[in-house]
Amino acid sequence: MTVAATLTPALAPCARCGATIEVGDVRCPVCALVLVAPPDGNARTRVLVARCGTCAAALAYDARVGAPTCGFCGAATAVEELPDPPEQAAWFARASVDAAAARAALGRWQGSLGWFRPGDLRDRSRIDELRLTWWPAWVFDARARVSWTGDSDAGAHEARWAPWAGQTEMTFAELAVPASRALRDDETRALIGSYDLGDGGVDAPAADDGVVEQFEVQRSAARERVLAAAQATAAARVSAELMPGRRRRNVHVELVLRDLRTRRVALPAYVLAYRYRGRLYRAVVSGQDAGRVIGRAPWSIARIAAAAAAAATLLTVIAALAWWFGR
Repeated sequence: MTVAATLTPALAPCARCGATIEVGDVRCPVCALVLVAPPDGNARTRVLVARCGTCAAALAYDARVGAPTCGFCGAATAVEELPDPPEQAAWFARASVDAAAARAALGRWQGSLGWFRPGDLRDRSRIDELRLTWWPAWVFDARARVSWTGDSDAGAHEARWAPWAGQTEMTFAELAVPASRALRDDETRALIGSYDLGDGGVDAPAADDGVVEQFEVQRSAARERVLAAAQATAAARVSAELMPGRRRRNVHVELVLRDLRTRRVALPAYVLAYRYRGRLYRAVVSGQDAGRVIGRAPWSIARIAAAAAAAATLLTVIAALAWWFGR
């Protein structure tokens, strides 16, 4: 199964803007029109999740394991009933990195952080916990009417810049938008490009095989994130492909989305909690690319102080030489 095969079934278009309404939508994902009844016609169902008390992640609940510790931060979780059923991932990306490779990736990352980190960070770190997790994201396809403005050096004549503007149709394919609350924004931004969304997916993992984070909001509630991602992509295309000249600035775009179709996907990552000199730190390794690691690590106060002292000494020597030769 590929991600292209997991499009959510479409229903009647929105009565106000004509956007595609999908099963599970409670509002139009484009104009936010409230639907009179759930589009799938089903009564509200009782949904339980395991909620982390520290990072607020909602994890898939399994009665066999009850409320386990959070796979993202290790804190205790509590069972919570949601008032509305959350969206469910329809496609799980394959985890091609195993636990041993994730451990090795952490060591390589620690050794690459530079001179201002502790010299024994890699050797003295101890992994407290390593857990394979799947975090949620929406993958969108859409069309849009894009209006754009910007400045370019083309046609500027005697001036440095000349204004340009235009309109165009754009198609967005496989635009990925993170939906995780447990991972930080910088973590999801670093990870998102490491996944092959065209690779064959896998079945939903069993409770013993990993932790699955649930979607927190409906597709319509994420439209601001989707619109921001589409605008950033559109602005990059306008600057690279549509604006003449060699230099551009002040590129602004406004767009109207149409035919918004969604894939709800779950992406694998290893969350590692490691301890150095009694303090706990976290790192995240992509489940498909062991070279993609992001995390937090301690600084070496001694090395920073030594560098500052060396810099101060150098400045003192330079000042003394300047005084000597300036007499």
